[in-house]
Amino acid sequence: MDTSSPLPPIRQKEIEAFLQANPLVRHWLTRWKPITRKLYAIDIIKFEQLSHTRIEELLLRLENNQIKPREIRSLIETSLADLPNSVQARIDSAVRGFFKHHHGKLPDTTIKYQKIRDYRAYHKDEIQGLIGFLDKPLEQLFAIIATESGLRGGTVLQLKWRHIEQDFNNRDGPIAIRLENSFHTGRKKSGFTFVGDRARQLIRRSTETSKSERGYRIYTQSDHDVFPYSYDSILTIIKTAKDKARLHDPALSPIHSLRKFFREQLTNAEIHPDHIKVMFGRFDDTDAKEYTSKEFETLRPEYLAAYPYLDYMNNNPKVASDLSTKQTELQDIINGQNQRIQRLEQIIQRGHEADTGILAILQSPAALRRIAIFAEAAHSKNVAEQVLNALDALQYPQSYENINLATRAFFEANPQLTKELREKHPELTDPSEDQKLLAELERALSLTS
Repeated sequence: MDTSSPLPPIRQKEIEAFLQANPLVRHWLTRWKPITRKLYAIDIIKFEQLSHTRIEELLLRLENNQIKPREIRSLIETSLADLPNSVQARIDSAVRGFFKHHHGKLPDTTIKYQKIRDYRAYHKDEIQGLIGFLDKPLEQLFAIIATESGLRGGTVLQLKWRHIEQDFNNRDGPIAIRLENSFHTGRKKSGFTFVGDRARQLIRRSTETSKSERGYRIYTQSDHDVFPYSYDSILTIIKTAKDKARLHDPALSPIHSLRKFFREQLTNAEIHPDHIKVMFGRFDDTDAKEYTSKEFETLRPEYLAAYPYLDYMNNNPKVASDLSTKQTELQDIINGQNQRIQRLEQIIQRGHEADTGILAILQSPAALRRIAIFAEAAHSKNVAEQVLNALDALQYPQSYENINLATRAFFEANPQLTKELREKHPELTDPSEDQKLLAELERALSLTS
């Protein structure tokens, strides 16, 4: 089905000039996401060109009862009559939305979208042929990102450098496309997705090239667009390449079938359905909305597992996937060993600091009080086991309270000995020393917690 229009493409400068001259249209569009604002603005411009009227003047005539709502409906229908059905339906929806926002609903439309066929996904050999006839690096990159990310064509064209720079600059492997939250809401949500090695290689070449001609270079300023194309221009480019590759199957949509490929290959890779929904942007049930993690680090291994299937040049993804799985398992083992080594190093370091602190405490008179009492008690009353337990508590204490309780229990069980010890060692049993020891010991023990 032809989705083009007989009118020339609408450039960004034309859109900006139009919105500047039409404040009511501009006000109406503020409620929509950026891609929708742009598409609706283009549709309104095309309506004005086809109907030879200005839409804000038409609204003023309607408000002054100089034209009836049914006459506006007739004007829409006759102006769009020569366009493909899908374009008619889109422009009709935009024009009606403008009038509904500022005045009220128009009479029911006779333009109904007619789904002529179900589009299928590209096959890998077809994508290879298509990309082979795309002349410029950024034309190829558009097709590769659409294939590897599953984003809609209009969303791919909205990518700015900031959406990919974090992963591109700071890590290897898949690049997370970090879109703003507004992309993940509304009727046509974008998924939490990635691009893989093919896209990364082409992005790198496009940032390093010295060529400044349109379609060759990516500029790495944060707010700079990755692509210099309008939707109409990239659609024309893709359709031309598709014709040159002799991909004449009417069930192949030039751009949308790239997104279809992404969805199909995730299924072939046996990715969990909830993760597919999150990456594809179909949050249409409670599990996907509420319980499936949208964190990129959770989705990254799923994407890695699927990438041999998403790589349009990989004609044997099962073998590549098995090798990738083994590589991932080995890497997990290596990562686990590295983490254990780091923990041991931390324990050794902290243990050294703790030993230093505890040794300092044991060298103080207040700490020696406990050792002196237990040592003499063991010699006098043959309570070696109790003393050993108490000394173990001192050497490997869980808390100061354990030591204190053990000491008190011993004193209570041996009142006569306690009296003798206090008389013999008054300088070591001063209660004021307990608080000092407690503070010092707790500080040391905090190093081992």
